[in-house]
Amino acid sequence: MEEKMESTLENKHYISWPVIAFLDFVTIIGFDDILYPLQNQGLSVVFTWAFMVFAFVIPYEMSVSQLGATFTDQEEGGLSSWVRHSANDTLGYWTAWMYWAASLPYIVDVANSVIVSFSWLVLGDNSLGQRMSNFMFGLLTFIIILIFILLQNIFKKSMEVMATLGGGAMFLMTVLFVIMTGYSLANGGKIATQPFNFSSFIPHFSLQYFSTTGLLMFAVCGAELVAPYLIRMRHPQKDFPKAM
Repeated sequence: MEEKMESTLENKHYISWPVIAFLDFVTIIGFDDILYPLQNQGLSVVFTWAFMVFAFVIPYEMSVSQLGATFTDQEEGGLSSWVRHSANDTLGYWTAWMYWAASLPYIVDVANSVIVSFSWLVLGDNSLGQRMSNFMFGLLTFIIILIFILLQNIFKKSMEVMATLGGGAMFLMTVLFVIMTGYSLANGGKIATQPFNFSSFIPHFSLQYFSTTGLLMFAVCGAELVAPYLIRMRHPQKDFPKAM
């Protein structure tokens, strides 16, 4: 029996920490989430972003790392198991249910963005959704979600491949935005956000400012989504915090 268990552990497929890091990067970074606060707060959002990195993002990632590394032997990991083993089963159940309900719009939005991206790729604009009925658009959304579910369950390394491709592409796009901005300014391009001076970066604290800051918190959440993959890492206590 022990030999069989050892053989099973040896044949178990493990996920490397860079894959988890890429997956974490995709769930946290979203260009739409960056643009919306800029439209609401202007250039002062730069100050808010810098403040959020140290006041929210880093402590948040450290908390996820600590909880994930603590409960490595408990079920699939993640929010529900953390709450179950630190509080009780009832709170764990409600945590799982609420997180599932909150994730549904996010999953649908991701599938919708695939259709929009495909529209830009084929048509050069985002008019594909306008060329079909609501039923057809919803059906395509369902098919895309189903394809991703089947890929993850049928192919052994599908999650690693998709996380690496998606995370790598997102990281590359982030770098390209900076490079293209610098190239444009170096070749006579003008800064579109005016006035571009020091006072524009100083936030004006008001009800609107604090209400729109909530979008920033939403934009940088998502690290806990990768926690269920903890038990698929060879050395979760060491590698998961490294990925975070």
